[in-house]
Amino acid sequence: MTTINNGESGLSVRTKLNEVINKIEGVTSIGNDVLFGDNSKAIFGAGSELQIFAISGNSYIYETGTGSLIIRAADLLLRSPSDENYLVASSNGAIILYYDDAVKLATTATGVDVTGTITSDGLDVNADSIRVRTAQTPATAGAAGNQGEIAWDADYIYVCVATDTWKRVAIATW
Repeated sequence: MTTINNGESGLSVRTKLNEVINKIEGVTSIGNDVLFGDNSKAIFGAGSELQIFAISGNSYIYETGTGSLIIRAADLLLRSPSDENYLVASSNGAIILYYDDAVKLATTATGVDVTGTITSDGLDVNADSIRVRTAQTPATAGAAGNQGEIAWDADYIYVCVATDTWKRVAIATW
């Protein structure tokens, strides 16, 4: 590591360094680490669109331009400092979300695999029951529907047994 310190203030050293960098044309390669102090930023783009910095123990990546922050990788892994997985995204494969380093949701070629309980505002499914919260009544036995759909109202339970084909059974008290 090279240290610049000739008794000048940090501002004048930075000014001189900027003058040198501005004179460099073409591709520049730095063979060693570039160290930034706390509250210093690596800034990219004419309008400072991308900034990478650390403040008070937190690290930040800011993308403030009109475009998007695009990360390209064959496989993308987001991990904790202790190497626990948060997210693993594989090229042409699954995206896996973790909770406490345990797989909770994974995309597959046929849909999504979920480990644990799903809580939604319209359907609750657990090991021993299914609860459809909002009543819905098909208008006719030929109403639009997909095989396997279930609906209900105060008098009947409706099951779509084939595309646009519903059957119903009366609900009675006992």
